[in-house]
Amino acid sequence: MKKYFLFLGLSCLICTLGIAQNNTIHRPQYETSNTSLFEIDKIELKDDTTILYCDVYNRVGMWVRISSNSYLKGHSGQVYKLLYSEGFELDKEVPMPPSGNISFKLFMEPLGVNENTFDFMEGEYENAFKVFGIKTFKPQACDAPIHCKLQGEVIGRPHSSRLVLTKERGDERISAIYIPIRDGKFEYTLNCQHIESYDLTFFDEMLNGAWRPIKFFSDSDSISFKLFPGEEFNKNIVIGGTTNKEYSTHLSKADSIFNIQQVQQQFDSLMKAGKYNSPECIELQNEINLANDRKQKDSLGILLSQMYNNGEAYTREANELISHSQKLSQQIKDYDTDYIKNNSSIMAYSLLVNKIQEALDNPQEDLNDYIDSYNIYAKKYPKHPYTQKLYNIVESYTSIKVGGSFIDVSAKDFDGNPVVLSEQIKGKVALVDMWASWCGPCRKNAISMIPVYESYKDKGFTVVGIAREREISSGINAAKKDKYPWLNLIELNDSGKIWEKYGLGNSGGSSFLIDKDGTILAIHPSADELKKILDGLLK
Repeated sequence: MKKYFLFLGLSCLICTLGIAQNNTIHRPQYETSNTSLFEIDKIELKDDTTILYCDVYNRVGMWVRISSNSYLKGHSGQVYKLLYSEGFELDKEVPMPPSGNISFKLFMEPLGVNENTFDFMEGEYENAFKVFGIKTFKPQACDAPIHCKLQGEVIGRPHSSRLVLTKERGDERISAIYIPIRDGKFEYTLNCQHIESYDLTFFDEMLNGAWRPIKFFSDSDSISFKLFPGEEFNKNIVIGGTTNKEYSTHLSKADSIFNIQQVQQQFDSLMKAGKYNSPECIELQNEINLANDRKQKDSLGILLSQMYNNGEAYTREANELISHSQKLSQQIKDYDTDYIKNNSSIMAYSLLVNKIQEALDNPQEDLNDYIDSYNIYAKKYPKHPYTQKLYNIVESYTSIKVGGSFIDVSAKDFDGNPVVLSEQIKGKVALVDMWASWCGPCRKNAISMIPVYESYKDKGFTVVGIAREREISSGINAAKKDKYPWLNLIELNDSGKIWEKYGLGNSGGSSFLIDKDGTILAIHPSADELKKILDGLLK
């Protein structure tokens, strides 16, 4: 089966008009796509045909299929049929090779000379690959002040054919650039407004559900990489720019002080020797794997979680190493905190951003420990994205809680009209439901609220949904399928930073019950909990 990840290349490119026949566009820009498994790397526009140079990606052992009913739809509405393919057998489940990548060509009917953009549609069925707003013109030079050329070599990873570029801790489902690896080499020019930290991640690792990003800063005209297999992560080399050098020096010094690599090697040794998890934990995990009944799996899963929480899931050696690692983590935290206080560079600012985000995820951490440092950096870098990001995080930390005040936001409705949240909920008790088409639990929870909404909508209660999407059609189709009877808005590509403002990070969403005066009454209530609260408020 096909597995989908939303993706969208970051772009600051200025559009030109018109196209010329017999023209070639490398790495064409597009607006949105419903998948990360299919990509168009090059387009040849000819008088007698339009040729798409395509790539498909998936895990080894999985398959990909391309329909012979694929077509292009120009912005004029004209449809252009698929003529034939080269390098890929259509309508067949083609298994992925060891590289996890297949390159091929699709020959289409020639586009009209006035088609500035077109959509690729594999068909109308539910899981069809779709890419929207593909541009048929060559982009002009970008006016961003930073043009950072990334060049790299990938060593000992024949199964890796693609990299994913995001801002550090970015959500690849919302904003990502995909960089192909050809013959063990890759290159990409990153155009950006500010020096920031970015992550490079191997796409095959993401598909397998476990990945470790390579961090770098966009502070040089050219940055070179030498990347190794995951088990040799510490051999990775990033060269270029003073900020990257500062970061590398900081990591090297920390490792020399705390022997971080040695501790990691000890963890690896225990795992390879089968001495990390206790026999009881392994036995319980096997029971879970063999269980066919969902309720049985869930009950066994609760027991397994309890074992991990009380330490019974680990061997004596593992528990000793975990205890040592926890003490070491505190020492490293103190080391980083001292660096943040005694420096004022962008690299140190990125450390502060990470520490604050980690504090949000750890109930034992106190965000107030970092507020003084934040105020110092915010004053020095008032227009840097880190400053706005931390402002949103701090505001959500102080406001978004039961008894706190909701934060007003705006987003567009399904017709593209701007809507201010406060204007929609004024004078009413409101449930603000933040969801995403790809978040199953979010949608299940929203559906459960429909009967509650119908019972109380005439008594001073309302619901406003906000969908976090890469393309507006995904939100529209999901809302239509789930039959939400209330107003829904679209947070497109995190443009309004709504999830950040509400402390939701990269999650699918949550819901917030807001009183008439703007006070938050409950966070993520169930339908029964919501009904009970409304019974008390709206008699």
